[in-house]
Amino acid sequence: MCSELVDEIQDLTTKTITDSTVLRAALYLAREVGPEKMLEMIKENL
Repeated sequence: MCSELVDEIQDLTTKTITDSTVLRAALYLAREVGPEKMLEMIKENL
């Protein structure tokens, strides 16, 4: 799933995007939405 997302993002930019770049970005987004929203997303998707 991560590799697919990396490929999709890579198509939008000339910068090199790696799996770890996407994971770091996801952590920043998770921090912004807060633990309650993260728990809701986990329950809905996992």
